[in-house]
This record gives sequence, structure tokens and C-alpha cells, in this order.
Amino acid sequence: MNSPSTNTQNPNLIWNFRPDFPTASLPPILQNVIYAVKANTQAPLVLVVSSALAAISLACQRHLVVRRPNGLEGPVSLFSICIAESGERKSTVDAIFTKPIREFEIAQEKKFSKKLNEYFAELSAWKIEVKAVSSAIKKHKKQNECNVSLEEKLAEVLLREPRTPNKIKLLYSDTTPEALQYGLSENGKSAGIFADEGGIFFDGYGKGGLPAYNALWSGSSINVARRSMVSFTLENARLTMSVMVQEKVFQKYLAQHGDLARSNGFFARCLVTYPCTTQGTRFLQNQLPLTEPIDTLHKRLTEILEHNEKTDVGMITLIFSGDAAQRWIEIYNQIEGRLGPNGYFADMKDFAAKMAENIARVAALFHYLENDDGEISLVNVNRAIDVICWYAEEFRQLFVPPPSIPAEQSDASVLQHWLTQVVGMQGCRIVKKNSVLKLGPYSLRSKKRLDAAIEYLAVQNKLVLYLGDRFGNMRFDGKTTWIDFNGMCQQFTPVGNKYLS
Repeated sequence: MNSPSTNTQNPNLIWNFRPDFPTASLPPILQNVIYAVKANTQAPLVLVVSSALAAISLACQRHLVVRRPNGLEGPVSLFSICIAESGERKSTVDAIFTKPIREFEIAQEKKFSKKLNEYFAELSAWKIEVKAVSSAIKKHKKQNECNVSLEEKLAEVLLREPRTPNKIKLLYSDTTPEALQYGLSENGKSAGIFADEGGIFFDGYGKGGLPAYNALWSGSSINVARRSMVSFTLENARLTMSVMVQEKVFQKYLAQHGDLARSNGFFARCLVTYPCTTQGTRFLQNQLPLTEPIDTLHKRLTEILEHNEKTDVGMITLIFSGDAAQRWIEIYNQIEGRLGPNGYFADMKDFAAKMAENIARVAALFHYLENDDGEISLVNVNRAIDVICWYAEEFRQLFVPPPSIPAEQSDASVLQHWLTQVVGMQGCRIVKKNSVLKLGPYSLRSKKRLDAAIEYLAVQNKLVLYLGDRFGNMRFDGKTTWIDFNGMCQQFTPVGNKYLS
């Protein structure tokens, strides 16, 4: 099976018309904050959207599971890659949306310090108790006395060894896959890679961690084998990814590792976008920054993060309402039906295969952001469909090469340009076919290619062939084939029956 190809030939990545992001499909709380952050920073809209979705994903992922209508369950985590040049204010936008997460980490750090002091005190008391019971057992052994009860007490004391408190760490930027896995094991099983300078990720540790990242996106267990430390199994861990990278770095990665990243499904899991730059249009205006929508989102994310402390990983399972489930099944089947040969998703089966799951995740996040009770509604499923379908078009623009133009169509375009701009500008409307073979564009000095190009234009009624004399007069017994391209140059007024010999 051939691996999916990456569109590495286009130096500018985007080659076609791009629809606007469906901002109206976002929940009101998210719409308001997107517009506020965009107004305050003048960063590209899609950069703002991707950063917001990633922050919401990280806040919610620890305790949420979404059960899709086909009965399968999975995390709500999102992977996001935003291709943006230096100066697009990636760091500024990232700092705004991760502020409540960073503040939560600081608060947890203070709690951890207090718990650590308590742990050391408990550990000291426990060690004294262990030593006392062990000494009593030794004393009884020297006196040949039965010490069954003391041995039982020692076993009971050993079982009460204080546990080292977990340190909550949510945000990672420059970390190896190994360090990330260990951090997830020891520090709360929920984390986010937020790299506003994605060169570190794509040039460094990101290349070797793709299988682990894929497993974490899916919620699968990971067996971590270590040489210098005890091996362990990472279960129920959650990972959000938000990587912002410059085009040259991303292009280099595509050229070297793009086929691997697509064939193993990493890019298929990612919501990748390349926003249009706003540089050169970010003029200052005399207005105060918008803060209320941002504060509202920060407050909601803080509530969600604090709720994480009271629940285990995957404690809350979100399900679809009846009409929402029916709609999800409908879109799932539509996507599946377009995966076949010549189907709309035939060239991007990898991404399309994950679309329905990403729709479920985004719908769950929209639902929980607005309201943490009840079932996922039809409204939020439709919102998620609009968002993920937009990202699907971005994926197509970035990874699916533009369709090749048939040779006869390309040649017809060359012929049309030559006839109108070279021959037509001389006031002619007819030309000998042999003159095209001798004097025309080099690529059309082949009878076979010229005939195909003429036929293509003739079908569109842009030119006609006829037999005539050597002056261009139509004669059934004529021996010269003429091309009349008046259909392409109506703007020229022929003088008599001018022709190019």
C-alpha cells in the first residue's frame, strides 16, 4: 500500500481558494473571546481559534470521555498545528489562552509544597514506627519468644507507608517523548505540549515521538521500557498538542519526514492550518482592549480545572442526544461514502478516517464549555461538523497536490494565448494550420498535440477548421487547412479577410 503523499512541491503551500473560518458556528462564549483576542492582538483569526480550542481541550481532557453513537469511547483531546511566520503574535495569543492554566499550575505548586512538607513529616514518623516494631521483633528473637503478632504489626505498618504527593504539571514546551511519558505518569496523567516556536518540536524531539503521541491521542495504554529506571505502563493518560511553526521549518519537516508522519496517522489526527498573515494591516486604533469576554472564558476554564481535582481521569462520560446521534451517524456515513475511488476524500483518507471522531470531540468540548450537564445537543454536533469540515479543507490545501491539468487543456490554453495575443494583435482572425506547426509555440509543433488542442477549443466553439485556397477563401476542394479563431478575438475588427500566412 502506498503511503499518502505530501504536498511538498508547492513553495507557498496554499494553492487554491480558501473559505473563511465558520466563526458563527462556535458557541457564543467562544465567539466572543475569539473576536476580543483578535481585536486586541490583531493576530490571524484562525491562529486565535486554534489556540483557544487547544486551551479548552487541555482544561477538559482529564476528566471527560465522549461516547460516540457507534458505541466507541475516547478522549476529547485535540492536536493542533498552526503554520505561521515570525511576528504573527503566536506567543501573545498563546499566553492569553493559557493564562488560567498557568495560574492553576502555580496554585497547585503551592499546594504541592505544603503536601510535600506533610509527606516528609509523615514519612519520618512512619520510619520511627517501622524501626520500633523491627527492634521489638529482634529483641523477641534473641529471647526465642514468639513474635507472630509483631510480624503482623510490621506488615501492617509497612502497608501504611506514606505516598509521595503528585505534582500537577500541565504545560510542556521543550520536552522529549520519554520525559513527557514520565511526567504524565507522575504528574496527573494530563498534559499539553504548547510550543509557540514549533521548530523545537519538528527539528528535535517531535520526530521520534509520533507513535507515542498517536497512542495518547487515542487514549491507548503505553508500555514504557526504561534502561536506567523501572519500566512502567502509562494508562488513561491524556495529551493536547498546540504547535505553532514557521513555514520553512514545516516544509523542511515535510520533505524529510512528511510521508512517515502521514502514513502512521499523526497528521491525520491534527487540525492543521496555515492562516493568512495580518502583518501590514495591524494599525493602532484609539480603543481600549476588550477584557470581559476573555475574563469570562478564563473563569470557566478555572472552574473546569478545579473540578479536575475532585475527579479521576475519564470520570465523566458524555453521550449524544437522540437527534445529535442521528446527525453524527449521518455525517459519518457521508464521509465513509466519499473514501472510495474518485470520492471527495480519496486523496486524504487518513484525515477523513478521523473526521467523525474529531467531530465528536469538538462537540463534547463545546457542550462542556457551555454547560456541564445533560447530553451533547444537535446544535453542538452541527457546530463541530462545520469546524472540522473547515479543517478538512485546510488539510486538503496543505497535503493534497492540486489536480494535474490534462495535456490537451494545457496545450489549448497555450494555443489560445498565441492565437489571440500574437496573431490576433495583427488584426487577423484566421491562420493556416501549417503556420502554427512552423511558427507557433514550440510545444505545439507536434501534429498530434496541436490536433488535440484544436479539438479542445473547437468543442467550446472558440475556433473552427475549414478547407480553403491559399488566400483563406473557403473552398470544398481547397488544399489548405485554415483555423478561424474569431470566437476568441471578437474584439478585433478584421480588415477584409486578413490572415497570417
